[in-house]
Amino acid sequence: MNTGIFAPPQSNIALAAAGFNLSEWTKCLVFDGTPGTKSCVVPPGVSELLVVVLPGGGSGAAIAGTSGNATGGAGGGLFAGILDVTPGESLAYVVGQGGAAVTTSSGALGGLPGGASSFAGRVSCTGGGGGKNDGSSATPGAITISGAKRILCNSVGGASGAASGTVSATGGGSAGSYWASGYSSGAASASGGYEYPAATGGASCFSMSGTAAGTYATGGGGISPSSANSTVGGGPASLMADAVSTFTGSPAMPSSAFLSFLFTGAANCDAVPTADGVGAPNITASGGRSGGTAHKGTGSAGAGGHFAGGGAGVFASPTSSGTYEIDGGVGGRFAGGGSACAIPFGGSSGGTCKAVGGAGRLGGGGGGAVAVNFYDGLAISGAGGDGLIAVYCKAVI
Repeated sequence: MNTGIFAPPQSNIALAAAGFNLSEWTKCLVFDGTPGTKSCVVPPGVSELLVVVLPGGGSGAAIAGTSGNATGGAGGGLFAGILDVTPGESLAYVVGQGGAAVTTSSGALGGLPGGASSFAGRVSCTGGGGGKNDGSSATPGAITISGAKRILCNSVGGASGAASGTVSATGGGSAGSYWASGYSSGAASASGGYEYPAATGGASCFSMSGTAAGTYATGGGGISPSSANSTVGGGPASLMADAVSTFTGSPAMPSSAFLSFLFTGAANCDAVPTADGVGAPNITASGGRSGGTAHKGTGSAGAGGHFAGGGAGVFASPTSSGTYEIDGGVGGRFAGGGSACAIPFGGSSGGTCKAVGGAGRLGGGGGGAVAVNFYDGLAISGAGGDGLIAVYCKAVI
């Protein structure tokens, strides 16, 4: 398990020390986040490529109608390196799909693994494992490399935290990053009966999310871990303007900005909630590296910013009728989604409940979901983030 905090500006120093000049790789040949099998052709005069391979993240588990423990999906591993190639050569590649969300109104379903991504038969990254419906951790995929001229990054994804007790769920693990292997989400340990659920946020590329015990939902991991049993997402103290709302899909950022984002963190921004319950009900209100704010009650937890995990959500309250929904927060790029637990109880009819795990993005794992209801409940886990293939070369004069 990772223990250090890897701040993005450190990578500028590391790249320079390694004799690698990022600014030389100016021509983008492939920037593809759409799952499927494709190919590209090496341009004339080009003998080496900078290749980034990221697989899909696993989706979380889902449990409905009964007590149980649903864990989030694992994140995918990240490869970045230089490959020797021949001008005119046709190179096949595969972009792995994130594990699809699973839905149940009765019973327990495990999450689905993310699809593998590969390039030219020389780099293969298997997807993150699906979340488990028995409370055990999802397993990250493996990375296989053959024939790379230079390896810049070879980082496996993060697992999901374990879940235990009567009703609990954990967030998704983060994908690997240039700075470190992916992190796992925090563990969730519920105590007491149905009315005391525990849920954890998604992991970031820098830290775990906080652990949860008793009736708690924790925020997503940020540049630092979110605190145990606290709804505030992890994040640094500095505040800067946020650009998360301008990116709507996966990978959903300009190809010209991706290498800087991946290696130096230049696109990172910060916005940190200041107190429990303050912050981020949606992506536009969630900042940079900060983890999403957790939420108690009906509604939605906060989405994670760049590289940061989504917050978790819990609803546990006496009800007599009506519909009650709680959604985990969506993870930022490379990060895990938050988990969700919904338990309306008491009264003559009990109401209808719905728990929706937050999705991972760009190789991050989706959050687990548990909906306990004696009348009508629905649990939908968070989907894993799709993978990515990015290929660059130096300008040919």
